[in-house]
Amino acid sequence: MKMFLVLIINQIVPGFNVCEPVKNTGFGAYFLVGERFGFCASFEVRLSENLEGGIKPAFLFKSNGDTKAGIGVDGNLNFLVFKSKKDYPFNISVIPHTGFYFEEKLLHFFFLTDFLIDYKIPLEDKLEIIPYGGGGMGIGFESKEIKGENETDVYPGVEVKLGFLFKFTQKTSLFSEIFISTFNSAFGLGVNFEI
Repeated sequence: MKMFLVLIINQIVPGFNVCEPVKNTGFGAYFLVGERFGFCASFEVRLSENLEGGIKPAFLFKSNGDTKAGIGVDGNLNFLVFKSKKDYPFNISVIPHTGFYFEEKLLHFFFLTDFLIDYKIPLEDKLEIIPYGGGGMGIGFESKEIKGENETDVYPGVEVKLGFLFKFTQKTSLFSEIFISTFNSAFGLGVNFEI
């Protein structure tokens, strides 16, 4: 079984993944700055040649100075639906995922399906840059306490992401991503390592 650690709590934090399924075991650490900021990580498992799955935790704080952390968990599948060819040098994947997020007086649950497109740019000495972008739609459920009363809302979930992966060794990569969603918008930066 092959596993890879990368940040992905979509609808809550940036995705930080490219289209192709992971190849080796690894780990990573990520920092986010935005409406909510904090640290994230994730565990990814390659399930077949064109499929990976994962579960991802995040610990986030509100940017308004609230000192109590929120906790999020996301589960996803990444289906590689189109692999790059000579005439079409890009990959396309579809990523259905669901997750929840808790913070004081707030519960957020979502189900989304994203699409993602990436394009590999080879550099010297086996280095590569992979710019990627995509977005998704789904449904979000939110329950929160306002002035002592619980309010529940169901709304369409929408997200857009744009980023790049810079592979500076065969086993080490740097991710950077801008992420905008109906729940949280952030800029994220992280490093992951393959073993």
